[in-house]
Amino acid sequence: MPGVSTFEELDAWKLTVELRDDIYRMTSAGGAARDFKFRDQVRDSFASAPRNISEGWGRFHPNENAPYVRWARASLVETQNHLLHGQTEGYFTPQDFAAAWRLSSRAIGATTRYLRYLESCHGEIPGQPPRKLKRAAGKRTQANPEP
Repeated sequence: MPGVSTFEELDAWKLTVELRDDIYRMTSAGGAARDFKFRDQVRDSFASAPRNISEGWGRFHPNENAPYVRWARASLVETQNHLLHGQTEGYFTPQDFAAAWRLSSRAIGATTRYLRYLESCHGEIPGQPPRKLKRAAGKRTQANPEP
């Protein structure tokens, strides 16, 4: 993204890390901490989002980065499912649930905007001149439209 030089500067990554830390705290005590399967599933789903955003950033090209951002977004939606389940089970206080839900919604929004940005690059690296297609055996290409 323009003006961003590390993945740590991405709003999507910052929000997913904040969510990760909040949910980790929320699952460290009470019923959520004793329900090992639930705790491990929810921790893996929310921890996956910042991992995928940072890994995608390392791919550099927008087309290679975008699938990782899609996986991060899917993990955030999965996290919301776990939050609803934890609320039903009484694992979270109403205040913790509401705060985590708002934060997860903000993280989904930021991740979606980041993905839309990557898709708008059409595979080109921002700030770089567009790649020219080479002329192949007498065929017209974008770089050489004339025969």
